[in-house]
Amino acid sequence: MLKWWQTIKVHWSNTLVYRVNFLLMVVGPVLVFFFVKVSLWYSIFEGNTEIRIGNYSLSDMLTYHLWTMIIMLISRSYNFGKLSEDIRLGRVSTYLIYPFSLWEFQATNFVSRLLIQIFIALFCLFILMTTFSQYFNNFEAINLAKGLLLAVVVSVFWFSLQYLIGLLTFWLEETWVIAVIAETAIQLLSGNMIPLDLFPEWAARLLDYTPFPYVTFVPVKMIMGSGGDLLTALGNLVFWILILNLIILFVWRKGLKLYTGAGM
Repeated sequence: MLKWWQTIKVHWSNTLVYRVNFLLMVVGPVLVFFFVKVSLWYSIFEGNTEIRIGNYSLSDMLTYHLWTMIIMLISRSYNFGKLSEDIRLGRVSTYLIYPFSLWEFQATNFVSRLLIQIFIALFCLFILMTTFSQYFNNFEAINLAKGLLLAVVVSVFWFSLQYLIGLLTFWLEETWVIAVIAETAIQLLSGNMIPLDLFPEWAARLLDYTPFPYVTFVPVKMIMGSGGDLLTALGNLVFWILILNLIILFVWRKGLKLYTGAGM
């Protein structure tokens, strides 16, 4: 555990050495995306608090997206760019001889970023609750705890998915296109842009067989008091995380057979 702790501290130092750059890279996109969504839905409702779309009034929709932003701040705590660079430049060789594997190194990077972003999310939540208190009147602390717990598990899902995409660098020179496609698709199918209960019934039913509802929609609804059973949500997320990690193990073994250390 000591090597994990020391490596996490190194990641903290590297991440926070340029604090403004870190905040712009991590918090900036989430905030911009949030205000774009707020502007969009405000225009759709025409600012009218009496209009309802499905079960959502304008206030309900803005509350939904406020909680979506908090979930995003916690769950998107890993970037696979360094992993792709290590494979492309041949630095993976280092981890093949050190007593600290590539996965362990990347996992400590993920944990260090997760701890920082939990702090950022809680700070943003405090600011939002004091600034937009009207949108936080009906939530309960126990539901908030459940939603934040799910968000932490969702962050493990994102780490596994991005780690898998990063490993594709064994075959592809650049994997950012795949990452952008995956990010865009998941944002739509997870309820990040549009709540899933506004989807056609057949589409919502189909998505129940995927991990996507548990990435955003279920944690947000859990906080809002209508997200269903916590253990069921956790079980589904853990199942898909295990599936992803089995694929990661397979891809890693296949990739090593192709790896030549080019670029060293």
